[in-house]
Amino acid sequence: MEILSASLENATIEKIEKIKSNLGIKSRSKIIAKAIDSLEREFSVLEKLKGQSKAVLSIAYDSHENEGLKDFTEEFEDIIRTELHQHSEGICIRVLIVGGDAERLKKLFKSLKAKNEIKSVSINLI
Repeated sequence: MEILSASLENATIEKIEKIKSNLGIKSRSKIIAKAIDSLEREFSVLEKLKGQSKAVLSIAYDSHENEGLKDFTEEFEDIIRTELHQHSEGICIRVLIVGGDAERLKKLFKSLKAKNEIKSVSINLI
């Protein structure tokens, strides 16, 4: 086993501690390993996609970040079939139903995952 040193913001450490406590897991390392395993499973399923594909993406972000995502959705308007948008206590929830070339879908998902202003994004393949 290799030791990895990481710098995390206090808010992130607090989240790890809360998850650790709620799940009864003894170490921060196991929490981080489980999160990485989850992310890896998500991407491995996505990487297997070929040809024409359909999916539902659920995205959550702070409501003041809405303008930054407008250009983003325009970039992928060729595969976005339906878009739902809901405000809830300072958080925006956006649901995208997408369909088209698997490579475009992968690019959309990876781009969303890389954006710092997005709190969460999940994908369900249809």
